[in-house]
Parts: sequence; structure tokens; C-alpha cells
Amino acid sequence: MTDFRTSDPEIQLDATAPLVDEALDAVRDKAADQEPLQDLTSQVAHLRDMLRQASSGAGRSISGKVRTRVQAQPLKATLVVGLLAFLYGAMR
Repeated sequence: MTDFRTSDPEIQLDATAPLVDEALDAVRDKAADQEPLQDLTSQVAHLRDMLRQASSGAGRSISGKVRTRVQAQPLKATLVVGLLAFLYGAMR
């Protein structure tokens, strides 16, 4: 970096002005870089909402299928639950 210092304050002010321009350009570049980041953030939020809705729907679908099978074959469902409880107790 070149030292632009002189004894005349007017010349010194003019010589350091490019640094101000560089700083302003850096701020503009940073602001321009923030726009794609904001777009990506909104897309991630949208995808997260879609995933929540899909997982909620899948859970309801599975619980509906289980409920239907239990209502259709209550004795078999009771035996399966009893077997699972026995295995759980035996493994503890």
C-alpha cells in the first residue's frame, strides 16, 4: 500500500478518498450478497413447512391404517400387543 501523506491537508484528503470508495464498494457488495442469502433462507423455511405437513399427514395415515386393522381383528391385535409387552419385559 502506498503512503499518500503530504504536508498539505487538501492533498492528503484527496489521496485517501479511494479508500472511502473501496469501503463503500465493499458495503454495496455485502448488501448484494445478502439478497441471495435471504432468498435461500425463505426457500428453506418453505421446504421446512412442507416437510412438517407431509410428516403430519403420514402419521395420520399410518395411525388410520392401524386403527382399521385393530378394529377388523381385535383379538389378533391384543395378542400382538401382549407378545410385544412380554418381550419388552423379558429384555429389561
